[in-house]
Amino acid sequence: MSVDTFKATVAEAALAAGADILNDVSGLADPALADLCARHGAALVVMHTRAKPKEVRFPTYDDVVADVVGFLREKVARARAAGVERI
Repeated sequence: MSVDTFKATVAEAALAAGADILNDVSGLADPALADLCARHGAALVVMHTRAKPKEVRFPTYDDVVADVVGFLREKVARARAAGVERI
């Protein structure tokens, strides 16, 4: 079961209830989400976003591809450092 969230309290409750995938829609705005996944042995999906959660206005990009690649590399490194395993 997977859960889409950006809130650590929701993620913790979902993982405790048996979720095994956390889809972080905030792009690890809260690093605690990676810690929770590592602690529960859950998979983590990190989405790219430069907007804050629930924000309607999105930023502009000079090079969207470079931004997405750089963003995801940074977030994967953060998740791996927290102990999230690669699958």
